[in-house]
Parts: sequence; structure tokens; C-alpha cells
Amino acid sequence: MALRKRKGATAEASRVIQANTPSNKAYAGNKVSTAQYSLLTSPLLLLSQFKKFSNLFFLFVAVINLIPGVSVFNPINILTPIVFILTVGVIRELLEDLGRKKSDMRANRAPVSVYREGRLTTARCSALRPGDVIVVREGEEVPADILVLASSDVDDVAYVQTANLDGETALKPRYALGPTAALPEALLGSWKGTVTVNGPTRNLDFIEGRVDTEPEPEPEAIAPMDEMKHTPTASPQDAKPVNMQTLHRLVIPTARKGSMQYLTPGPRVGAGMQTMTPQRVKHRPGLDMFSTSAVEDIESDAGSDILGLQPVDPSVSLDNLIPRGSKLANTTDAHGLVVYAGHETKMYLNVTKAHPKTSRLDRQVNIVILLCIVLFAALIIGSAVMSTGFSYYMQRADHWYLELPRETLLFALGKAMLSYFVLYAMIIPLSLFVSLEVTRFIQSSRLSRDPAMVDVPDGPVDRSDPRQRVISRTSALNEELGYVRHLFCDKTGTLTLNDMVLRRMMAGDAVYDVRDDGRLESPDTGLGVFIRDTRSALLALAMCNTVVPDNLAPSSPTSEADLSVYDDDSVDEDVIKTDEGEIFPTRRPHERQFQAISPDEGALVQAAHDNGVSLATRTKKSVLIDYYGQERKFSIVAVLEFTSDRKRMSVVLREDGRRGFLVVSKGADSVMLENIVDAPADVRRRIKDFSEAGLRTMVVGTRTIPSLIGAAWVKEWSRVNGIVGDPGKEAKLDALRREVESSLSFSSVVGIEDRLAVDVAVTLRRLLQANIKIWVLTGDKLETAVNIGYSAGLLEVEDDLHIVTGTDEQAILGTLEELTAVGPEPSAVMRTSPHMAKKYPGMTGARSHRALVISSEALDIALQHPETLYLASQSCAAVLCCRTAPMQKARVVKCVRSSKDKPVTAAIGDGANDVAMLRMAHVGIGIAGKEGLQASRTADYSIPSFRHVSRLMLVHGRWNYRRLVTMVIYCLYKNLAAALCALVFSFATAFSAQPLLLGNTIMLYNVLYTFLPPVVVGITFTDAPAKALELFPPAYSPHQLRSLLGPRAVFTWTVETAWTVAAILFVTAGSFAYGGVFSDGTVGGLGMFSLLVTTSLLLTVLIRVFLLCGVTWHLLWTSLLSLIAYVFCIQGMSFFNQSPQYFATTAVLWSPTGVCSIILAVSLALAPAVFVQAWGRHARAPTYVAVKEAFRRRAL
Repeated sequence: MALRKRKGATAEASRVIQANTPSNKAYAGNKVSTAQYSLLTSPLLLLSQFKKFSNLFFLFVAVINLIPGVSVFNPINILTPIVFILTVGVIRELLEDLGRKKSDMRANRAPVSVYREGRLTTARCSALRPGDVIVVREGEEVPADILVLASSDVDDVAYVQTANLDGETALKPRYALGPTAALPEALLGSWKGTVTVNGPTRNLDFIEGRVDTEPEPEPEAIAPMDEMKHTPTASPQDAKPVNMQTLHRLVIPTARKGSMQYLTPGPRVGAGMQTMTPQRVKHRPGLDMFSTSAVEDIESDAGSDILGLQPVDPSVSLDNLIPRGSKLANTTDAHGLVVYAGHETKMYLNVTKAHPKTSRLDRQVNIVILLCIVLFAALIIGSAVMSTGFSYYMQRADHWYLELPRETLLFALGKAMLSYFVLYAMIIPLSLFVSLEVTRFIQSSRLSRDPAMVDVPDGPVDRSDPRQRVISRTSALNEELGYVRHLFCDKTGTLTLNDMVLRRMMAGDAVYDVRDDGRLESPDTGLGVFIRDTRSALLALAMCNTVVPDNLAPSSPTSEADLSVYDDDSVDEDVIKTDEGEIFPTRRPHERQFQAISPDEGALVQAAHDNGVSLATRTKKSVLIDYYGQERKFSIVAVLEFTSDRKRMSVVLREDGRRGFLVVSKGADSVMLENIVDAPADVRRRIKDFSEAGLRTMVVGTRTIPSLIGAAWVKEWSRVNGIVGDPGKEAKLDALRREVESSLSFSSVVGIEDRLAVDVAVTLRRLLQANIKIWVLTGDKLETAVNIGYSAGLLEVEDDLHIVTGTDEQAILGTLEELTAVGPEPSAVMRTSPHMAKKYPGMTGARSHRALVISSEALDIALQHPETLYLASQSCAAVLCCRTAPMQKARVVKCVRSSKDKPVTAAIGDGANDVAMLRMAHVGIGIAGKEGLQASRTADYSIPSFRHVSRLMLVHGRWNYRRLVTMVIYCLYKNLAAALCALVFSFATAFSAQPLLLGNTIMLYNVLYTFLPPVVVGITFTDAPAKALELFPPAYSPHQLRSLLGPRAVFTWTVETAWTVAAILFVTAGSFAYGGVFSDGTVGGLGMFSLLVTTSLLLTVLIRVFLLCGVTWHLLWTSLLSLIAYVFCIQGMSFFNQSPQYFATTAVLWSPTGVCSIILAVSLALAPAVFVQAWGRHARAPTYVAVKEAFRRRAL
């Protein structure tokens, strides 16, 4: 769907928006229009139909046929088809555009609650503009891109569901802007703050900016502490209102160590103002990882301002943005500021027409059409030259009674060329394009409704849910699935379920196994008992994430019994003294549910919860941990998000009432271990053990930072985050990230299990037997990838693994060249009985027992030599690429598809990191998984699970390829036969451009008489049943050469067509050797001869399809309908007195001469096809015949 660019729109570096101000009209409004045509532009609808070459060609033929002296046919016979095709095209476009108009009207007329002059009113969605403050209620769809100003939630958080944008069903928290979170609801409608943000962008995960509030009055002098003393229960009304920005910097230390007096915000009393009440916070002793003894000596009051009240963060980030199309959930209402509206919203900027992919069959068809055009031009020129030469010969012979016109040579030649252009136009099978479009559309519909590709255990199927059924997002690549040679697979969520659970953990020197109930069990201490370092590691797992606990679950113990169990003293008394140190028993907190966008984060948080450390509450500013019954609150200073380049994520926190900052970081061991300074000696061995067990490994590290240093880092981080439009901003942020993510202390190593998807081993085995090379592109470690390869059946015990690691270019190329020298081997093919192997030798073979495993670093070097990598992969059954980044995946696909062989590639994945790979492959297959629907929506085809890919390719892909090839060949056959009839007849008419076929035949030959049979072939033709193709995958491999429409096939069919035309014309002409007198006394002439040829040709074409595809009820009925339509039209033409032969139709078709002529002509025309097909079935059986016979044998 193409979107019109707003007139005068330019790329904005940044935009400044003032809230509740009508001066923002310079930006686009919220009215959307996706319709392509209006009343004024409706003529363009007709002109758009001539973008198709076939329509333009037909129009040219019709115009030429209107020229006097050049016209060959009755103009109505030529104009009728083009008018019919244009009418159908216009109606289809109008219906589609009408649907878009209705959708636009619903969107523009939706009611929205918006503030106007300080009052909350209801307006149409199209009336919104940037700067408007709106109210969104629970369950409502957000009408524009908004920044959250305030929320009904006590923590100023709004939960949204973005399934309409990225398919993720997990709730996402969006937080109110710092300067507006404290504003009362009544003041939001008159707030005049200024927001500066970047210009509109398609990136769903990016927004930057800052908020500037109105200048506040100068603060009053702050009274001394003695004058401000209040008890904790002092009335807030008695507290003196003071300026918030000043109080953000006010922290008053006391003489008592471990205690600090500071002001806490009371009830809101005005814009930016709150009453302040002094409180005291107890400084509790903590664990080793939080020890501040090393930093207390260097702390000063200058770094203490963050201990109590943190400064309001004026920056704008993704955490504040709710894009259009999201739905508010689990939140009563939220106030938002419109920043992008209409076609500038992220949703509409991402609704762009995808780059179209073209199938190899389309390219082969284009080549065949080009050959037809060359033949068409040669016939025109040759016939025109012969016609002109004959005319001049007759003029010189003084045949005055012929009344030949006296014309110049060039004029006569041009006139003859135009006449033959119309006469031979049928040689171009333009109806083929219409047939292909209709057939592919119906193929896609049948594919989407295949009951064998539904993934619903019980109940009705939701046809709109990609997690339950197959969705075909394009019909142009149906046949491309039938000759794929390389399949690129993601692992997590594709070969596995993306259903993760913690299975093993190393904390300190202790290693734990995780039982099915989530409890840690150590060989040394037993079930549920672990040392102090483990408690610290579990706390780190509970904090370092973006998981949001279900806010309906209790966040703390609710009974006195629970409180006594979790009492600090009881924990200390339960400590067990051993030689290894202190051992603590675990206690399970209340059950909670967690909303996690990343499944591995959810697994780690759940594991911590199952062992006594539970994430209770998360807001933008803080996280509350239920630590064995104790509430421990941490202020979130910064979240350093995970990226595929960084391969880690971190959080910077500060526990309430403690000095110093805490950094918790987790990520891949390849980047984490180099930043950990005290890793255990055996940590790498443990990581290898975890990986060899098929577990995804992750390393967690922590670090404490003194307050003075941390305060400076926080200030710089906030400053850089507030920069808008600086191209060097990301580099500065990376430097700040590296600064805090270095010199980490070891916390833990976790091993996460991701279970294999259903029937993965069976599916991979079938694909390998079909001669499809499997590439697994995963972000896991090499050992994990190899283990998964064995578990999934991709690798076998006897396979020779060629492992390529490191950065030594010579060694890497040497290994690849060794594999290249071995040469390709056939994949495993069908194991049949000795009888079948002898009769069909092409169906036997052996699987290659070689596999290539390559690391990310080595892959970068190998990709610099793409042909070497491709040739090496040809000798292997499978290739495993480890630690690959998203762009690496795309480069690997490009390497293979760009090789000399130009193989057809397919890619399958389930996450946003697979999108680049899916777009690069010839065919992209997405899985609607737990990581959202980004891959599913980007892909050409969406399937519920990996097990469906075998049926998608081996059955539907192969069927569609054979169907379309058969249809293309059949269309070429019938069109070429009609054109060659005119060519041969020209020799008998002195090249006078006299047409042979009946006028209505020219008009209806492709539109009515022969239109349905090829379409039915393209939809229903089945050379082997689905079950047979699934049981015998080698039937797929012959199609990978795409030889069914190769030069040999085209030449063979051209020869057969020539024989068909010669047989029909000469047999029919022979029936007129003795005058052609019929039973009613009618004397045969040109009209009778034309009628017999037309009837014989149509019968031959309709019967030939049965020899090609077999007799089916669908073909039988469509052929009968075509014959009935032909007879009806021939008889009906007699009422219009177009030609005398129409009155003698019955006499000709029912006379012995006519019937015998037709039967003999059709039999002789089809004799070679019958003989070749019978001989080929027994002497050299094609693959599909062997499959059918082997399937019958197994069934018996």
C-alpha cells in the first residue's frame, strides 16, 4: 500500500512541540488517506490498467485492426476481449480502493478524548494535531504517537499491547515523563511545556528528545532543618510548599552513621510543587556484592544527592512513547501528548509496499515470451515480404482482373506488416499472465486452508491467527518453494520452542542443577540449600532484566505467618556453618506471573522467584525485590539495552538508603569474560559443559561504583541522552556503556534449556533426503549448536565434523578448500526395494556424512571469499554457523544466492533478528513465535511451527511448480497452434493475410474456449499424493534443476505443435479433395474448411490436456463446458448474419465427411503424444511415477 507523501514535507532533524498550543499546525494532522483514487483522479484508474504489457499489446492490435485496408478481422472481435479485460481490472481496483476508503473513514471518525482550552471534550481522530493532550482509556487504541504525561497507575506507568505493530502480545510498560508525572490531572489540560523530539522515523525502537517546562518562580528561602522538623506522621497540609527543583538537590546528612535524614515528597499541591516531609531510612547491612565499606571513605556530600530525591529526568526515550495502533491494557487511563500524527506516525511510516520478489519461473516465462516475440517478428517480416513480392509479381504479370492497387514498395510492405501483426498476434500468449495471476491467487488460498497445516489441538481454527494456520502473504512465489536447494534456519524459536527454563547454574564455586519445579539442587548441599554467593547471584538475576511482574499478584507477604517466616532474625538463625562457608536455605515467595518480552529473561526471573528472590514490582524509576520476605527497593538509574552488536545488557541501580551505585550486567561469555576481573579458574570449563549439554549459556557480572564517580556518570548519561539530532550521540553513549561495564566481578553462569520443537528431527531428515542443504544460523556457542544439531537429527554420530574457528585466514581457507576438493555428494534419497532400485536407478543414493561448523569470527573471514565458502558447503549435508549477528545471517544468504550456480534459497526464522535474512532469501518463511510477529509479517509465508515446512516445500511447493509449468506449456501449445494455422494457411492464400479461424474464435479462443482448462490444471493437477511426497522426499530433488521449462522442453513442445497443425490442416484439406459435398448438399468452401479446422483444433487442444494431466472430474467438466460454449457461440452467430458458414454448422458437424475429418485429424495430431507418453512410462519412468508405484507397494 503506497502512502502519499505530505505536500511540502521535508526530512526533519528535530521538531519543537508546545503542549496545548494551536501553533503546531506546521506539522501533519492526524487525518489518514490510503486510497489511491478520488473522483478527480478516477481517469487514472483506467490508465493504470495499461501498465500491464498484455493490455497495452491488445490495445495496439485493436487500433491497428481499425485502420481501413489493414483490418483483418471484424473490429468487434478484437475489441471485445480488451474491453472485457479492462472492465474486470477496473472493477477489481475499485473494490480494493473502496475497502481502503472505508477503512480510512473508520479511522478518521473514531472519537477521541482531547483537551481544548483546558476542558476535556470529544473530537474526531482526524482533528488531532501534534501538541494536543489526549486521554486514552483501558482497551482503547491509541490514535497517534503520544508521549505519556501521566497515568492512573500509582507508579505513573501505562501498560500497552503492541500486537498490531510487532505482534508481541506481552504487555510493555510505558512511563510518564519526569517533569509531568507529578502534575495533577486538572492541570494537564493547560500545561504549556515544550517538547523537543527527533523528526518522524520508521524505526519503531527509536525516539530521543527532552522536555522543557515553564519557568518557575524563584524559590523561597529554605528554612533550617530545626525549623522543618516533623514527625513521620506529621500532617502534609502543615508542610511548607517549596520549589521541587531545589529540593531535588537537598539532602541533609546526620551525625549518625548508617542513617540519613532527607525529604520525601508528600501530596501534590501544584504544577511542579509538592509538600516535603523529612524521613529517616535505616542503613541495613548487605551482602558482599553490595558492600560499601570500600567506598564510604571517599564519599562526600556532593555525591549524596541521589541517595534521597533524584533529579527529574527531562529526557524523552522509547519508554515514554506509545505508538499509534497500540492498545492500553491493565491501566484505567493515561494522558498523552501527541508528537507524531497521521502519515507521520510510526505505524503508517512502516506501511510501505514491500520490495517485490520475482520467481525463477517468471524469469523462464519471460524468456519464452521473448522467444515468441522474436518468432512473431520474424513471421511478420517474412510474411510481409512474401505478400509484397507476390503482389508485385501479379502486377507485372498484368492480371488486371484482380484489380490490385498500385502502391509504392514501402507502403505495401508497411501495410502488409500491420495486417500480419493482427493476424499473428495470437502467437503471444498474453492470456497466460491473467491465468497465472488467477491460478496463483487460488493456490495461495488453498494453501492457507490446508487442514494438515493447522496447529490447533482442539476447537475451531482462527483463520486470522498466524499461530494457528499457514498464511500466504504473496502468491508470486508459490512455485519457488518447489525447487529450493538451500534452507537457512534460525535455531531459537525455529528449531526450538523458545520455551526457556533455567537448568544449570554456577554461582561462586558452586554448581547447581535445577529441578522441574525450579528449585536449585547441589550435589554438595542438597535440595534448596546454597551458599551466600548464590543468594547474591539470584538477586542479580531478579534485577538485571526488563521483566514486568503481574500487577495483580501480591508484592509482599500478606499474613503474619508469612512475615515471621521471612524475618531477618530467622534467616540468620537458619545459617548452616560448613567448611565451605555459610549455607542458607531457600524459601519460596508468593506465586507470581511475569510479562517478559525476552523468554530467556523470563526464565531467569522465574528461577530466582522459585528460589526465594522474587521481582515484586517494576516501574521506570525503581524495582522492588521480595528478598526472602524482605522488601528491598532499588532505584533504576539507567538501563543499557541489549543489542546484537553489544551482546549484553546492563542496569545501573542504587538501593534506597545505601551509598554507591550497583551495575549488574549479563550477556554472552565471549564479551562478558573479558570484562570480569575475578572469574573462577574453571569457569570456561563449566561454560563448555553447559554448552555441550545443549544449554544456552550466559554470564552475569556485577560492580559497585562510588557515589561521587557514579553521580558524574549519571549526569553525563542524562546529558547525552537529552541531545537531539547529534550524529555522534550513539558513539558517546557507547563510551559511557563501556565505562560502567568494565572491571566487573563474577556473579554467575547460567545454562538455559530451550526445548526442541515438535517433529524437528523428522522434518530435517525429510529436507536432507530431498537434497536440500541445511544451514543453521544461531547466536549460541559452538558447543551448544553442535549439541542441538545432534539432538535435532541434523548431525549423525558417524558424521565428520569440520570445525572452523579463530581468525587465521590461511587455516580457515585451507579447511574450506579441503572440503571443496572432496566435491559434492548426493544427499540421502529414497531407500526402496531391489526391484525399485533396479527399475528406477535415479531414486537411490547415499547421504553425505560431512558437516561444517564455523564460528562468527571465522565466518567473517570466509565471507570475504564467498565462492570458496559456497563450494565447501556443497560437500556437506549441513552447515552450522555459531554466534552469528543478524547482518551476518543476511550476508551468508547473499553469499549462497549470488554464487555461480544461482541456487534458490529459503530462510526461516521467528524473531526480529531474522528479518534481514528473510528478506535476503528468495523465499522468506516466518514462524509466529513467542518473540512477536515481526518475522511472520515480514516473511512471504507464515507457518505455525517448523514441522510444517516439509509439507510447505515438499508437497505444496512441488505441486505448485509442476502445476504452473504444465499450465505455461499448455498455454504456449494452444496459442502457438492457432498462430501456426494462420501461417500455414498463408501459403495457400498467396500471403494475402486471409484469416483461417472463425472470427468469433479469435475473440473467444483465449477468453472462453481455452481459458478454464489451464487454470484448472494450475489449481488441481496432482501427479502424486501428498502422503507419498512426504514419505519419499527424493521426488523433490529433480525439480531443483528447473528443467521442466528448459530449452529442451520448449523445443519438444514446439515440434509437437507444428505436427499438430500440419496434421489438422492436411487431413481437413484432404476431405475437400473431391469437392467436400456434405449430406445436405452443401458444397464445402472457405467457410466450411475454416469451421472444420477450428473444431478439430479446439478438440485437439482440449484432449491434449487429459494426456498431460490425466482424467479428472475437474478437467472433464471444464472441457465439456468449453465445448458447449463453442457450439452455442457458433450457432448463436447465425442470428447476427456475420458469415454464411454459421448457417451450415449443423450440416457440417453432423455429416459423415465432417465427422470423419475431425476424428482423423484429432487422432493423427495426438498420436505422437500418446506414443511418447506410453514409451516414457515403461522405458524411462519419471520420478513421480516411481514415487506413486513405491507408495502403492507400501500401502499394499
